[in-house]
Amino acid sequence: MPATSTTSPWTGFRSVSGRTLQDISDEKPTLLVFLRHAGCTFCREALADLHARLGEIEALGSQVAIVYQESPEGMRPLIEKNDLARVEQFSDPDRSLYEAFQLQLGRVRQLFNFKTLVRGFQAAITSGHGFGAVTSNVYQLPGAFLVHRGRVLREFRHQSASDRPNYSEMACPI
Repeated sequence: MPATSTTSPWTGFRSVSGRTLQDISDEKPTLLVFLRHAGCTFCREALADLHARLGEIEALGSQVAIVYQESPEGMRPLIEKNDLARVEQFSDPDRSLYEAFQLQLGRVRQLFNFKTLVRGFQAAITSGHGFGAVTSNVYQLPGAFLVHRGRVLREFRHQSASDRPNYSEMACPI
């Protein structure tokens, strides 16, 4: 009988700093946040939310890692603006890590609907997150996963581009 793997297919992915997702998630529970694209107001809002909650997430015993489609250089301004340079980052322009976590491409009604337009206005204008240029796949839906030791403990799969998970609740170890 062939041996079966006890690790998940995504554990070998390497961060911008060269560490594997397995190594990172072995240290402590890791809130792995997948972003849409750098120009998306909801991506910018997510980064601001992570910045605001980072201390609380770490106090819960978890850490944060971010996955984006852009190059590290392309994301640097947003990462620095939100003071998130110290969190692990995964640059995934071919979206293979997104696919490993089975994050779907959105359909038009998931990306452009009344709720998304209202929330988009609120995030971009009222909250000041703005918009930017589209530099990667605009159809990619985001998501967030609490991973630890090669296992997914919690997940949030966006049904709409405008969904807004509570990262503090997500990061609370089970």
